Amino acid sequence: MQGGAFDELLRLVSPEFGRDELIDWPSVEAAWGVGFPRDYKRFLRHYGVGSFNDSLHVFAPAGPDRAAVAAATEGLAGGLAWLREHSRGGSGTPPYPAYPARPGLIRWGTSIAGDDAFWLVDVADPDAWPIVIWDRGMTEWITRPPGMTELLLQVLTAPVDDQAMSMIGSAPGRPVRFVNEQIVNTLQDPWPDLLD
Repeated sequence: MQGGAFDELLRLVSPEFGRDELIDWPSVEAAWGVGFPRDYKRFLRHYGVGSFNDSLHVFAPAGPDRAAVAAATEGLAGGLAWLREHSRGGSGTPPYPAYPARPGLIRWGTSIAGDDAFWLVDVADPDAWPIVIWDRGMTEWITRPPGMTELLLQVLTAPVDDQAMSMIGSAPGRPVRFVNEQIVNTLQDPWPDLLD
């Protein structure tokens, strides 16, 4: 399904303003101690790091050295600890710790509304990792089936009230553009179709 879903994403959103991140995957995965989902690697080859309509941002993994990975996982652990302390057992309490704990979370995206997307590293096969979303507006954690591409398609095509993550400035039928962070400042108007 991921191949078909990725082809659908390519039809929906041109990679015209994307850039291959040229990630040394063997080194990055060795530093993390896990592989990464195939659709994520494919996404970073076609689109790279950047955002959809300046609203939904996709990150590259930290690396390729262990120090960068440690800094990323420690930063996430600190943020989750803060949420855990301030949620006091409510629906905003993180259900999992940061990776490298197992099961643990690796963050791969965020929205302008403050929603965050993670993989739940709970099995050896990264293509089987569920997606976990921190919905800041609802202050709740939502677990979805595996597939970053499927989640992106849902967010980009669903009516605003049905989106799995908040994407301000989007609406069904409105053009969606992805712009890589390496080139966003070189474009005169990188987001010409955003809602006013």
